[in-house]
Amino acid sequence: MHRGSLFLIAGLLVTGPACALGRTRLPPPADSSVRLIVTNDRGGAITVDVLVSGASHRIGVVEAGTTGRFVVPSAAIGVGSVEFRAVGFPGGVVRSGSVYVTEGAVVEFRVGASQVSSSISVRP
Repeated sequence: MHRGSLFLIAGLLVTGPACALGRTRLPPPADSSVRLIVTNDRGGAITVDVLVSGASHRIGVVEAGTTGRFVVPSAAIGVGSVEFRAVGFPGGVVRSGSVYVTEGAVVEFRVGASQVSSSISVRP
């Protein structure tokens, strides 16, 4: 084995565990957080946004046939009604319509193949 290879292997062994130490875990949501559960019944992935006072905040991506769990940004809470939007890949938009959410609520957004087959519910 070449001397340079030994140094490379030694360096990887020393720095590898250090990278894992730098990872941070998100704390669990506080009780006042609004949780969003999105079920994607479409044939492709969707991007989920929340619309607040004309501004759009990206929530995340939910793959086809799966359920995603998210925490709604605190900036969207307590400002009145909001709207959730799912944008499909390659296209198609499903909107929840105007909903009012309060702290601690759980929002369930089921995204179907069309607007008609989609639904939203808010639990306190």
